[in-house]
Amino acid sequence: MILLPSLELSQVKALKDAETKRCGERATVNDVLTALLAGALRLYCQKQGDPLLPKTDNEGDTSASVQVCV
Repeated sequence: MILLPSLELSQVKALKDAETKRCGERATVNDVLTALLAGALRLYCQKQGDPLLPKTDNEGDTSASVQVCV
């Protein structure tokens, strides 16, 4: 089971606005939610020892190469 923290819509919209400002292209709420879920899924797979994930030097490194700008 993956437990995700609850987020207020205002927090998601703030992340969307920050990402839009950062990359110069319009991000959507869906982009933010997709990136958050992708990161959570990657963390879950790492903790399960998924052999398909690339090995990292840092045990706690959960960074994902998910581009939010579309």
